[in-house]
Amino acid sequence: MQIAATYDPEGFKDRGFLQVISDQGDAAGPARAVADLEAEVGALEQASSWQDPEHPRWIWPATADIAPALLRRGVRVDKCHDLALTEALLLAYEGRCGEPRSLGAAWARLHGLPVPPDRAEGALDAPADNPTTQPALFEPDRSGLPPD
Repeated sequence: MQIAATYDPEGFKDRGFLQVISDQGDAAGPARAVADLEAEVGALEQASSWQDPEHPRWIWPATADIAPALLRRGVRVDKCHDLALTEALLLAYEGRCGEPRSLGAAWARLHGLPVPPDRAEGALDAPADNPTTQPALFEPDRSGLPPD
């Protein structure tokens, strides 16, 4: 079972939406608002074995925005699709590295609309009066690179 998960676009802490996606890629019913996205993801992960066909395969806009909060709560997921990473791979294949790769950018390209720039790396969508930033999930290891 594929489930799209995202935080509330209004910037409310922990709130989010879950949307079951059919095998054909369409919404299977209405999106469900949840008060605590990390708790819901954790409960659904624990409800079945990764080998069960009904075990969730998560789809989210960017792992960097969701994974740190999940990990802080001790939630681990077995399978996920990172849409920003997927878009970056597809753009790189076409020789278009460096173009915006967010979910909004992918949607705009798909529908022939102006492509919005990506937000600063690690910055969450938050109200302007309460900016929130998040550290990188993994820092690059430059110890093995030769000197300039």
